[in-house]
Amino acid sequence: MALKGFPNLKIEIDDEVPALNDVSAYVTTINGWTKEQFLEELTSAGNADERWGCVGFNKVDPVVLTGPYDNAADSLWDVTRITWATARTLTLTFDMAGAADVQSVETYIRSMSINPERGKLHAVVVTLQPTGAVT
Repeated sequence: MALKGFPNLKIEIDDEVPALNDVSAYVTTINGWTKEQFLEELTSAGNADERWGCVGFNKVDPVVLTGPYDNAADSLWDVTRITWATARTLTLTFDMAGAADVQSVETYIRSMSINPERGKLHAVVVTLQPTGAVT
């Protein structure tokens, strides 16, 4: 098995065309997927151990992309600053190539900001809220 790291990650977001745009070159940090299954405690009187049951709902936490501000076409800023109310496909390819390591989810742009700081490049921070299943 070949190990993969950040240089092997491909990050794509679709735009209003819709076409996937590779924004990997504009992202310096990403928090990745955090998937959560909702559970309910079922421990009753007389049970010596906790019991849990699956409620049947899953949740994917918001995905935060950060990178330097660049107003070039297809940059992180360019792709995400348009059409906020439309669902956007976020695709992560963990090995940069193979179909077996691709995961996608529909998202909405929850927030975005440009953060200027003295002595540093302006930072773009985009928070995407997944909706539906990661496939």
